[in-house]
Amino acid sequence: MESLQFFYQMTNTLWGTYGFQALFYVSLILILLLEKRKLMQAGWLGYSACIFLIIYNPIMYFICKYIFGAGSDLTAYYCRLFCLLPIVFAIAYAFTLLMQKTSKWKKLCCTFLLLLTIALNGRSAYGESWFVRASNVNKVPADVIQICALFPAEEDQISIMVPAGLTVYMRQIDSRFRMPYGRYQYADIGSQLQSETQNLETILSYAAETSTDYIVSLYQEELLSQYMDWGCELVGRTDNYMVLKQHCPKWVLTQYADATGNQAMFYMIQNMADKTLIVIDGGWAENAEQVRNVILEKGGTVNAWILTHYHPDHIGAFNNIYQDPQGITINGVYATSYDVDLFQSAAQEWDGIDTFHTFVDHTADANNINYVARDTVLEFSDMKITFYNCWDNLLENIAPGDVLNNASLVFKVETPKTSVLFCGDCHGDIMSDFLIRQYGTRLQADYVQPGHHGNNSLTTDFYTIVSPTGVLFDAPGWLMTGENYSAKDLAAYFQEKGIVCYDYRSAPNRFFLH
Repeated sequence: MESLQFFYQMTNTLWGTYGFQALFYVSLILILLLEKRKLMQAGWLGYSACIFLIIYNPIMYFICKYIFGAGSDLTAYYCRLFCLLPIVFAIAYAFTLLMQKTSKWKKLCCTFLLLLTIALNGRSAYGESWFVRASNVNKVPADVIQICALFPAEEDQISIMVPAGLTVYMRQIDSRFRMPYGRYQYADIGSQLQSETQNLETILSYAAETSTDYIVSLYQEELLSQYMDWGCELVGRTDNYMVLKQHCPKWVLTQYADATGNQAMFYMIQNMADKTLIVIDGGWAENAEQVRNVILEKGGTVNAWILTHYHPDHIGAFNNIYQDPQGITINGVYATSYDVDLFQSAAQEWDGIDTFHTFVDHTADANNINYVARDTVLEFSDMKITFYNCWDNLLENIAPGDVLNNASLVFKVETPKTSVLFCGDCHGDIMSDFLIRQYGTRLQADYVQPGHHGNNSLTTDFYTIVSPTGVLFDAPGWLMTGENYSAKDLAAYFQEKGIVCYDYRSAPNRFFLH
């Protein structure tokens, strides 16, 4: 039943009308009746058999479905099979034989009848919705001419991505255009560029991966704004399309809000070209589904998972995923050292110490857990991560008080032009003075994640040393504005200095690390 429905749909697509089909079948009968040469008759009989064996054959249908995949548009492949069979020649050959058997006036009538039959049953290309009358001598859409004019003549080669409908025309007009995909490769990219809803992260990631400089997209003000948010530059536009020069960063840092609506910490850093993925913390156990989905969307492999410390609002989701990966691969986990007895004795009711014990139990024999030391450096392509704080004898000797929070990893992520300082849940005067004394100006960064979600955080002297242009509060609105919390005061301090503050109310927040 499935194959019969397909053949019905395919026949309507390929033949258009029953009249044209009938004309072809009549032609085959005429050839068999009028052709006197046995060899030619046998040839046309074999030709007719091929049509039914190759095309109208359920076995062939299932073979193609198996080869090309169940989700493929098999009609497109059958179209090409039809093109290989000279159907038009069969019609022409049959009527040639017919006219050879007729007198002069009958020949004229047969010719007229054939033309009338074709005219009545055929479809005029000029009446199709896709037909556009040529508006220039090159016989290409006017948008293509305008797009090509935007590029200076001195550019020898132009790497560009264009909507699927413009691909052939762009290559026809200017041989300098180099496109990263062919007619069938990455068809989704070409289709998206023609769509009103585009996945910019996918498009720009592919552009970065293929070193493509320019992107041609359907023009919409909202789409243009989104591309500009991603750091793209508008080169020019036509009535229907816009040309953008992509300055896609090599690395993108994303801050996510927690699914629970509470304070937490969950970041991802991904390389747009080679897909290297770094996860920081992950939030509460109830946030595991969000973390899992984002990781799978970004390829499913975590190259490095950094755990700042062992509180449930930081590693609850990690514990769940580590115990039950469900297709996620974690190459390396980087965490602060710990003292089980000390951490247990120092824990308060709100510390959720069971989460810490879960981590200890499930990683006891693991071979991908790394406990970092001060000044440990991880390198990924042109990005490096330097750890400034961890649990060790040096920290223990300064008696920081809140051990479980102040044992947090403090680390700096650096690319050639951008840096981000993560402070975990470190807080208080003692930790502020200690970090300033130990690292001084090495703490300077373009962005900072304030310790302890910005509430009862590190001192303003510490943040003066960091001197950020943006601050990433891992806090929902109630924590940022509540009377009983000091996050609002720290945010006001930064805002008075013209420093931009981000929090969960605008999440996911994306930052480009150039």
